[in-house]
Amino acid sequence: MKVHWQSVAIVGVGLIGGSIGKALQARRLAERIIGVGRSAASLAEARRHGAVTETTRDLAAGVAAAELVVVTAGVAAIPGLLEAIDAAVAPGTLITDAGSTKASIVSAWERTRRTRRGRFVGGHPLAGSHRRGPAAADAGLFAGRVAIVTPAPRTPAADVEDAGGFWAVHGRRLARHHADRGR
Repeated sequence: MKVHWQSVAIVGVGLIGGSIGKALQARRLAERIIGVGRSAASLAEARRHGAVTETTRDLAAGVAAAELVVVTAGVAAIPGLLEAIDAAVAPGTLITDAGSTKASIVSAWERTRRTRRGRFVGGHPLAGSHRRGPAAADAGLFAGRVAIVTPAPRTPAADVEDAGGFWAVHGRRLARHHADRGR
């Protein structure tokens, strides 16, 4: 299980993405943390608050060199983002998300898993705040919290272990739930 990365891209650097970035930096788990977003102002704020080490509005450029991509955008945007990310990442790149619902996200990925470049395992950290944006990011947001990974039946065990390891280093507690159950 890998727990240190040369380069992590975080797509969406609000509260959750910013907190992931701050936690990675506080624990020295990544050399580069690339914040990817739509708003130059929000990206600048994420960098100013120490959530990321660099930023870009170019999704493909932001994820191209990453060993790990974490998608923390809104649930409705995640399937489309995963398509664009998969087209830009190096083969074998681990991809996870922080979306609160999983069935549609995981099933969209699974329909074409065999042709994918990246290795996706859905995730959902059970943490949050009433505050929003990168200024509210907190390196300790996930401490003592549960994170759920949602592999599909065809998800390789090594991918589940790698994604689970990523989430476990943030919260120390991990649960598994198959995304295709309970639809």
